[in-house]
Amino acid sequence: MTASGRELIEHYIQAEAARNWELLASMRHDDWTETWPQTGERIVGTGNWRSIHENFPGYPEIKLNNVDGADPDYVLSAAFTLVRLTGVGDAWVAQAVNRYTDGTTYRVVKLIELRDDKVHSETTYFSPETDAPEWRAGWVERV
Repeated sequence: MTASGRELIEHYIQAEAARNWELLASMRHDDWTETWPQTGERIVGTGNWRSIHENFPGYPEIKLNNVDGADPDYVLSAAFTLVRLTGVGDAWVAQAVNRYTDGTTYRVVKLIELRDDKVHSETTYFSPETDAPEWRAGWVERV
């Protein structure tokens, strides 16, 4: 592998945040797919992905900022926050928060698999934030 998996994923996420479609395409394997289990959809090919995101109602303007400090696990912006990036070899997990223009906040978990030094597949789980039910309050910690 020419770059570490972490470096590849970090650059990949930055390219997505910058809406740099050409760079994303160059970082994806020819057989790239993304699956969205909640909606039962699979996107086959980066061209289809780009069309979805170019036509996405309320797609947030994402701007990544530089983060000073020793911890490379956190990348922040006004609309998108990468909370944690973990993995080894060809298997990575990104946890994020996405804030949309309508004020909705989604929690995102992305399983990313690499092949041949490129992103081969992604499985993305996303869900809007909800309030915890009061009936569980005695058995949980609020975070």
